[in-house]
Amino acid sequence: MSSPNRSKALLGFGAIVAVAIVAILFWPSNVTKEDASGAIGAVQKHHAPQITQQDVVLGGESVKRQQQLLSTDYLADAAKLRSFSASRDVAAARLFEQDLAMRYMRAAREAAEAASRLSAKQAADIEQAASRLASRLSNEDMQAFNKQLAEIEQLNSEEAAMSRLAEAEASLASINLADEQLASRLAEFDSALARVNDTIELSARGQYLGMMEMESRVVANEELAHRTANDFELAAKQLEARASQNISEAANREEAMSRNLGSVLKEVEQAQSRTAQARMVGSEEMSARLGQLAQRLNQRVTASNEIMAMRASRSLDARSQ
Repeated sequence: MSSPNRSKALLGFGAIVAVAIVAILFWPSNVTKEDASGAIGAVQKHHAPQITQQDVVLGGESVKRQQQLLSTDYLADAAKLRSFSASRDVAAARLFEQDLAMRYMRAAREAAEAASRLSAKQAADIEQAASRLASRLSNEDMQAFNKQLAEIEQLNSEEAAMSRLAEAEASLASINLADEQLASRLAEFDSALARVNDTIELSARGQYLGMMEMESRVVANEELAHRTANDFELAAKQLEARASQNISEAANREEAMSRNLGSVLKEVEQAQSRTAQARMVGSEEMSARLGQLAQRLNQRVTASNEIMAMRASRSLDARSQ
């Protein structure tokens, strides 16, 4: 091949290689991943995962927040209180007090939202109380808000919410598509489940707020110099005991919830399958209702498994020490 022809061939080959490289670089990297994840999701979507040691590694912001409310912040704060008993570092204590105030205001707003969903009558009062909390909270501010929140908790007990959910579950024990009241029963169950979730959330946040009120008193500016090492140690032990109890109680509750909701989920999925095959008036609307409920149940069972995995994680940590 002559030199001019060889040069043309090399240039042509180089252009082909360049085009291929550009195509590879700019080809959507998520196409293969999405296809694979979609296939896996289709196979696994009806199966709640069993808790294994791998499940102990938890991810996601919602799971992290649950850990903070139930255990993580309690244990971290206990360690900080012990460090103050040794160092008497006033500057560090003031920073900790500011951190408590910021966390308190965030949790107070979230608690107010949960409370307003449970009690429309007191929604405006609790939301106004949360909005009045200033960036520099006093112990009196915390005490007043916690007292107001406790009153709503007493009117909306977890026991009553669980009882209502059990009744709604019983009405769906065997879903009959021909039941004219099925739509209202699905709505009642959905409402009962939402109420249980809000009640559990309110209780956890109320306890979390109470914990921070106690800590704020311990490190208050006028009290810090008079605190003994035993005062800090006692508060730290209270936090650690509360964290352990929180995880145990939550895991026991969620174990029962997962079992019960799993049974309802099975009924809902079977009804959804029958609806797809049925030739009934309104079957498309009913199928959509069942699908939405199945999605919420799947999410709730997953959340239960995550909380149970927290208990598994604590057990592994205890054995490793």
